[in-house]
Amino acid sequence: LEVTITVAGDVVVAPASVSVAGNALSATFSVKASAKTGTGKLTAASSAGATSADVTIVDPATLSFDLSGYSVAQTNGAKTFAIPSGSKIGAGTTLIIARNAKQADFETYWKGKLPAGTVYVDAADKFIVINGDETYTLTDAGGANVDGPTVAMKAGGGDAMQRKQPIGKPGDAASWTILDGAPGKSTPGTGCAIGGDGVFISEFSDASGTGAFAYEYVEICFSGPKP
Repeated sequence: LEVTITVAGDVVVAPASVSVAGNALSATFSVKASAKTGTGKLTAASSAGATSADVTIVDPATLSFDLSGYSVAQTNGAKTFAIPSGSKIGAGTTLIIARNAKQADFETYWKGKLPAGTVYVDAADKFIVINGDETYTLTDAGGANVDGPTVAMKAGGGDAMQRKQPIGKPGDAASWTILDGAPGKSTPGTGCAIGGDGVFISEFSDASGTGAFAYEYVEICFSGPKP
């Protein structure tokens, strides 16, 4: 059976037709978003009838995610931090939770301004304590697991754990890149690529140097909605 595919509007590109094998109840085909945003309609028709689906294409960069009421829990220290109300980040940007530092001091220590759109939260020494073996878990406002637990920081700390994208399982070592947790090595606020990974823990970092513990941080990325 030959099924004709038509598209109203130019927001997607689809094949002209798809064949359904004898005695089969379905067939698959790929649809590709065009460079334009907007709405359209996809219709599949054959001698047996027709069906349609509305299609909406949006620019992920215009989307945002509200982390208000979400929480990050640290093991091996048993600390939980509730993300403040109004903590909304755009696609491709991050939320930084610092241990105990004002943003200007944090940027000075890490040798770089945080990218535009970054939401910065000073936990005022009520959350992060990185000494080694810590993992992190992100939960939503209802307490459901969103991401984590992550891999553990090595015993003794000293590292920056950066999540690879597209993301893999949070507890798999292959999902992470390990860097030195030192100024110029760890890069808070960067590396959150727009994609389909949703919201996830993208980095957590120790801070090297005597008395530098105030600049430890956990980073959360919103890459864009999951497909």
